[in-house]
This record gives sequence, C-alpha cells and structure tokens, in this order.
Amino acid sequence: MITRLFFLAAILVLGFVYSRGFIPHDEGWILHPAQRITQGQLPYRDFHYIYTPGVAYFIAFVFKLFGPSIVVSRAATLIIALSSVWLIWSIGQKIAPKSPLVFLSAAIYLTWGPMHLNFAWPVIYAIWSGLLTCWLLLSSHDKHNRWVFFLSGITTGLTFLFKQNFGLALLATNFTYFFTSPNKRDILWHIAGLVLLTSLFAIHLLATRSFFPFVSDMNFFLIQQIWTKGMQATPFIYPGHWYEQLTKTLFYLLPLFISVLSVIAAARKNKSLIFIGTFGTFYYLTGIRPTTDYLHLAPLVAASSLSWLLMLRHKPILIPIALILISLGAYRSLFTNYYRWNPKLVTQNYSLNNPRLGILVDNISQSVITQIKDYFDQNTHPGDYAFIYSFSPSFYLLTNTKNPTRFIFSPPNLLSPADELEMVSSLTEKKVQVILTDRPLDNSTPTLTSYITSYYSPEKTIREFTLWHQK
Repeated sequence: MITRLFFLAAILVLGFVYSRGFIPHDEGWILHPAQRITQGQLPYRDFHYIYTPGVAYFIAFVFKLFGPSIVVSRAATLIIALSSVWLIWSIGQKIAPKSPLVFLSAAIYLTWGPMHLNFAWPVIYAIWSGLLTCWLLLSSHDKHNRWVFFLSGITTGLTFLFKQNFGLALLATNFTYFFTSPNKRDILWHIAGLVLLTSLFAIHLLATRSFFPFVSDMNFFLIQQIWTKGMQATPFIYPGHWYEQLTKTLFYLLPLFISVLSVIAAARKNKSLIFIGTFGTFYYLTGIRPTTDYLHLAPLVAASSLSWLLMLRHKPILIPIALILISLGAYRSLFTNYYRWNPKLVTQNYSLNNPRLGILVDNISQSVITQIKDYFDQNTHPGDYAFIYSFSPSFYLLTNTKNPTRFIFSPPNLLSPADELEMVSSLTEKKVQVILTDRPLDNSTPTLTSYITSYYSPEKTIREFTLWHQK
C-alpha cells in the first residue's frame, strides 16, 4: 500500500513539474537537433553538435510518433524519470528488502533529479541507463547469467550515447563490480555487449558520412574548447565571505562525501555492493567540472541516491540529514526560481494556443512567445528558413521554421571569422526573411553584425528579443 502511494505521489508531482516551465536556451539544445533529425538531417554531418547523439535521436523518434512539441518531449522524459524511480526502488529492495529507507533513497533522486531538470537533458537519461545497468548487474550477481551481463554492456554503451562523460563513469563503476565479483570472466560478456553497440554506432557514422565530422566536433567542443580553453568553466569555490564559501563548498562536496563513505561501508559489510557506492562517486567526479554550479550539482545529488541508501542502513543517524536534503530539494524545485533565471514553477499556470508547446508557462513567457509566434505567422510559412541568434533554439520548434546554418547555437566566443562568413553565406543562399536575436549585436561578431544590420531592419523588440525583417 505504501509503495503504491509513493509511486502515485511521484506521478502526480512529476506530472505537475513536467507540465510547466519554458526554457528557450538549454532545452532547445536537444529539441532543435531532434527537430532537424526529423527533417532528414544528421548530427555532425549536417549540423554541429556538442554531445553524443543518443537523447537527440530518442526525442526525434518520439517526435516522429507523436509530432514535434515540447509536451511530447517532456512526456517521454517523464517516463524515463519514473522508470529511474522504479529502478532505485527495485535495487533498494535487493539491498534492504522492505526497508522504508528505500523510499528515502528514491525521494532524494526524485527531488534533486527530475524535479530540478524537467526536460530532455542528457544527464537524466544517463542516470537512467546507469541505474538500469546497476540493476542488471545486481540481478545477475548470484545467477551469473551471461546474457544479462551482455545486456549490461549494451546499456553501458547506451550511456555513452546519452552523455560521453557519464559513459566513462559507468564503465568505471562496472569494472568495480567485476573486480569484486567471484567470477571475473563474466566481464567478457559485458565487454562484448559494449563493443557491439559501439561498433553499430561507428558503422552508422561511417555509413552516413558522419564519422569524421563527429571526430571533428568532439575534438573542437570537448578537447579544444572545454578541456583546453575552459569554455563554460566556473570556479569550484565561489567568491564570498568565508562562512558562505565553507557552507557552499561542503554542500557541493556532500554527494561525493556520502558516496565515498558508502564505498567504505560496503567494503566492510558486503563487498558485492561496493559498485553501488562507486556509481555516485564516479558520476560526481566526471560531472562536477568544468561547470560547477547549482544546476549541474542537482543531478549529481540525485545520482548519489543509492549511496545514501547504503549509508542510511549503516548509519541511521543520517536519516534527519536525508530528510532535510529531500525537503530542501522539493522546496528549491517548486518555490524558488525555476532553472535559476525563471519564475518559480508554482506560478507558471498560463497556457497558450500553440500545439508545439503544450505546457504551462509564466505570464512573461506567455507574452513573449505569443508575440514572437504571431510575428512569425505573419511573415513566414511553416517550414521556411529563419535565423535565431545566438542561443534560443527552442523557438525553431515553436515557430516551425528551419535553421539555415550548421550551428545549433552561436555564442560569439565560439565563432571564428570563417564561421561568420559561412553563416552569412547560408543566410543569403537560403533567402532568410526573418531573424530573431536574443542579445545585442556588437563587434564580437563583426561580419555577422554588419550583414544583419545592413540587410535587415529591426521591427519589434520584446524584452531581450528583437525581430528583424529583410529590407
């Protein structure tokens, strides 16, 4: 009865959360690539992409089945999130059968994972496939079912396709499992599954002439920009008073602290569960940098949920801290700014007559979306090319327009002079009539700025957005 009530509450809470909140930038990082895939384009070959493409392909598949809209993407991700809750509960039943601590573990995931990131963001999918892998390994620990180990290799490969860094984290977790397993030869079946999926992905890239563009994009975004130049890097310890720095640093280290302690506890009590603790540890280590902020921390807290279960079993004194953590996560997700910059979710109750939206938004977003959509309806036709600069790609989906360039987003710090010339050439070749900008045009992109201001007129400004029409 308690289990049914818990899952009913999870469905109701996530239904509320996933039906609200519009994000023109980060959510568009997945929505727009998925939209382009449904239009016959492929990542890397036809447009630049920073991630491995698993989530974009999955959302594109869902778009093909049910039509492209934000609510369709949210519904698909909601199912993934609920599946993760079930996986945590199921793994918990194997670790601590019939213990109420399992519900605390699942609640930590719920309040810090999908309640904070309520859209198709790769980390939510990577946690799901990681939990599925752990569930498979734990289920087959005593039976040594080779096909289950083979399947766990496939789900590990799937994690690489969702988010490359978490794929590495999961692989390290799996090696921990096999290192502590009495039958280490099972790892060969696991590797076979991983190699199979990796080979299929490589064949797909080669067959579609996307392999070398894939290597080029991974090299540019991951190695050159993120690792070498520190793109999107933030300090681990933010400036402030010493007590603020100390409190924030301790909180940011909490998932790692709990995960490491759970590994130690498992090593003393039950070595077969060590890998459960390393799941949270490795996900934290591969996810906390280079962008160390609240939005990147939240899913790492969620990934430590099973580590919390291991610790709560051995140290019940931590139960009050877990309850505080759950309460804080629920409060922050519902009653403080949504995704940091937007009004809190409980105030987002405004609807729009836009079948490509399908969710509730705040009053400001309602006005902005309505005015932008009305302008596009008056000046473009469905499927026309339009240009959205620099980082609000969700509007391509809402306005049913195509991107004339190879760029999903185009921040000035990433655009070279050659990139600007390529974009200008695309705008000219595709005869783009309408441009939407979300930031002032300046000398940081001189070629693009000169082209837009010379050949387009600003016709309407809506908060930070400006609508331009060809002269």
